[in-house]
Amino acid sequence: MRVLLSTPLIRLEERPQFVRSEEMTGQAPLPVNEQISAPVVRVIDTDKDLGVMSLSDALSRAQAAGADLVLVGPKFDPPVCRIMNYAAYLRLSCG
Repeated sequence: MRVLLSTPLIRLEERPQFVRSEEMTGQAPLPVNEQISAPVVRVIDTDKDLGVMSLSDALSRAQAAGADLVLVGPKFDPPVCRIMNYAAYLRLSCG
């Protein structure tokens, strides 16, 4: 059986080089745990909104869950943080 390719082949030297996800998206890594500077945040855990709380309470909840507190919505008032495993998220998002 013969398979036809719809796109032309690219020579090896013309292929794009591997780049980190933040270089591709132009975004810096998300602030995590103590890198977050807002005194009050809205916290989301998995799909549940835990509400607005102080940063220290949010960090305590993340630590109790064995996860990280990640700032995912810095432009909201108050900023939105998610409790998640940030290392696993980076592994999945970088391919």
